[in-house]
Amino acid sequence: MVEVFTPQTDSVRRIVGTLASKLPQADRFVLVLSYTHLDIQDVAQILPRINHVPGIPRIAQEITVVKNERIIGRLEWGTIGIMGD
Repeated sequence: MVEVFTPQTDSVRRIVGTLASKLPQADRFVLVLSYTHLDIQDVAQILPRINHVPGIPRIAQEITVVKNERIIGRLEWGTIGIMGD
């Protein structure tokens, strides 16, 4: 299952916490950054941060990052770097 999350904060820490709290429902996410000032570089290390939150029920596997209706990157657990256009 995929969960779509559209934060309205520039706090990567808060985004990490929110996505970690959604792991019981999904391990793959679409992160829509259209209402933030963040870009792919700001969230490039978000998967390891989510997966190191104590007490998470499972590992987050993938995050597709979207900004202004365009995929700007894909982060996959176990893959180094950003897969993108």
